[in-house]
Amino acid sequence: MGGKRAVIVAELVGESREKSNDVIATELFVWFTDEVLAVPWVKEVKKVVVQKF
Repeated sequence: MGGKRAVIVAELVGESREKSNDVIATELFVWFTDEVLAVPWVKEVKKVVVQKF
């Protein structure tokens, strides 16, 4: 039986254009791993990807 993975999609504010995708991804990763309250069913945050759409 396979595991599960959550995909979170968020539209960023216009000011996000002033920072590189890598900087935003790093800031979001830190936020998810250090600052967000622990969610009991999240074992580990693997990565954050920021891309244009």
